[in-house]
Amino acid sequence: MPSHWLTVDRLMRELGAVRSESLALDPTRVGNVVMEEVEAIIGAAATAVDTTLDRPDDDDLVFHACEAIVEARARIEALRVTASRSRDLVARSVAIRRQSAQRLYTNVLGQPGRKPGA
Repeated sequence: MPSHWLTVDRLMRELGAVRSESLALDPTRVGNVVMEEVEAIIGAAATAVDTTLDRPDDDDLVFHACEAIVEARARIEALRVTASRSRDLVARSVAIRRQSAQRLYTNVLGQPGRKPGA
């Protein structure tokens, strides 16, 4: 295989790896908006790689495809981290609300330390 086509093959493999990384995102946890963003990110990278098919010897096009793949990876990772932080914040919020409800319950009853159902 000529070296230019080997380059295109490597770009395609990298793009496939990015797609695989995106599949690790759980759509039920990150939501449709995030998944649509991921699809757009991967689509932009795929378009950049596709442009190298017509001119695999054009270093500028190959470099642009590399940039698009690196950006896609970084943005998908940022979305993954953001979604994870969001879940953690929601869980913390639920715990704090539960504690607040317990305090309010105690204050309403006027009996410190009493728990619901006791």
